[in-house]
Amino acid sequence: MLVGPDFAQAYVRATENLKPVFGTSGYVGIIPGSGTLANEVAIRAMLDEGQTALILDAGYFSNVLKKSVEGCGATAVLMPVPEGQPADPEAVRAALSQQKYDLLRFTHVETSTRLQQPVEALAKIATDAGVPIMVDGVSALGTSPAKMGENAQIEAMNSVILGIEGSMSR
Repeated sequence: MLVGPDFAQAYVRATENLKPVFGTSGYVGIIPGSGTLANEVAIRAMLDEGQTALILDAGYFSNVLKKSVEGCGATAVLMPVPEGQPADPEAVRAALSQQKYDLLRFTHVETSTRLQQPVEALAKIATDAGVPIMVDGVSALGTSPAKMGENAQIEAMNSVILGIEGSMSR
């Protein structure tokens, strides 16, 4: 046995208790590492070498996502989003209809600007086009819930749930 029964039970309890936090009835996994590690694991689970991801370029983390996609041998196409504005769902629909994409990838809330993407509208468009989405929700967890259907959302406790190191809540 790789883990003891106490750990296995605690893990199951923790993942079940996190489902309402994430707004899902689906699978929740815990990765003991950074949000970047969670992104890398998810990218490798959802994209194969030679596939193509459309990444909404709305800030700093778009380039981090691009590097993750390229790191697994897939192609990353950046779709520029006007500075200070959320992505236009109709522009995303048009992009998905012009080229075959295997994944739509974006950041829910851009940490540096607090710009929030219309996750539910983008998820519907991608689902209608048969393209799965993966959302980096690290800065949105617990503050900007979104229903995404059967898609992947990556979260990290350090940005929202645990707060900023050295800060204190009352």
